[in-house]
Amino acid sequence: MRKIVQLKAKAKQNIKLILNNIKSGRRTAVLSLFSVVFVFCLVISFVFSGARLVYRVNYSGKNIAIVDKKETFDDAKRAVVKIVNGKNVEKAVSAPEYTATIAPTFAVNNKSEIVDAIIDNTDDIITGSVLNIDGVETLCAESETLERCMKEHLDNFAIEDEICSSYFLENIKIDNGYYLKDDVCSEEEIIATLSDLTVITEVSFITDITVPFSTIENPDSSLMVGTTKVVTPGVNGINRVEKKNTYINGVLTNEVMNEETVVSKPVDEVVNVGTVLPDLSKYAIEYTGSGLAFPVASNSWSVSAYFGDDRGHKGIDLSAATGTPIVAAQSGTVTLSQWYYGYGNCVIIDHGNGFTTLYGHASQLLVRNGQHVKAGDLIALVGSTGDSTGSHLHFEISINGNRIDPAYYLGLR
Repeated sequence: MRKIVQLKAKAKQNIKLILNNIKSGRRTAVLSLFSVVFVFCLVISFVFSGARLVYRVNYSGKNIAIVDKKETFDDAKRAVVKIVNGKNVEKAVSAPEYTATIAPTFAVNNKSEIVDAIIDNTDDIITGSVLNIDGVETLCAESETLERCMKEHLDNFAIEDEICSSYFLENIKIDNGYYLKDDVCSEEEIIATLSDLTVITEVSFITDITVPFSTIENPDSSLMVGTTKVVTPGVNGINRVEKKNTYINGVLTNEVMNEETVVSKPVDEVVNVGTVLPDLSKYAIEYTGSGLAFPVASNSWSVSAYFGDDRGHKGIDLSAATGTPIVAAQSGTVTLSQWYYGYGNCVIIDHGNGFTTLYGHASQLLVRNGQHVKAGDLIALVGSTGDSTGSHLHFEISINGNRIDPAYYLGLR
């Protein structure tokens, strides 16, 4: 304002000078008039544009702000000292250089803008983070470096190809702010600090378990014994089990099995099972010279293996079609009617006086343990169960526990 007042006073002097010159008739009157008009216009321009005398602030070689007075920068510097964490922040802020200039009011920066400009242009001030462990400030680091080191440390405990998550057991808190470079830890110091922490890793395992379907058997009087018909195919179900393992610093410490979830229920298989017994009247039951009934009630059997062949065979194999009736060779009591090792479905009959007969590889058993049978009675059907390579009856005769060649008793020798 003092400058404007001075300009106005000078303008008045020039006007008086012009009037005097006009009266005296000097030629310089016209030039003086132009000078007054120019100065007057300049004054009017500053007044209406809001221009004022200000200072341009040069900080660290850069023009960072315009202030109306030097005290404004000093106030901003004190604010920076409070905002930035560190003991020597004030020394880190360089001294500015001021240049007087004229600028419009809107170009003048406020305190907040100057604070930001100082922080952005001070090399020793960085954006960083403080790592708090269980409420204790442990270290200061560059934000990106600290975040990367923490992630890499946790990833070291991940279980390959498994769904897992890792986290620190300690209460970890990160505070972001402005810090001095001299207070920032190196990457090696960060890694050393993290290595002392406890890492919890939780791993989820998802397993699908097959639930076998059940078979429902319905008697069918239209089918022969030993034959079946699938009415509804069975479908296995699936149960999903999630197991969660907990590791501490890579060591398994706990396993928890969650409840199974049913993905799909099994579908029962429905099978019709034949109940019609073969009509023995269609078959010729032969009796041998020893008085035994020939065990295969058919006229279409053949010998496929004799007793004592190169395998050390303990019986005789009589090939016949699957489902061909098997009859008891002599009266006696059934002592076994079940699956019997390599014999598959097997019947053993005790005829007394140490004399027993065995019938192996049957497709169907038609007698039960303890049942009394007579010679020629239907006891099973020919099949290929157990250790067998084709449909046949394996027939054995034992006397006092010693197997003998059945061919002599069946008239085949």
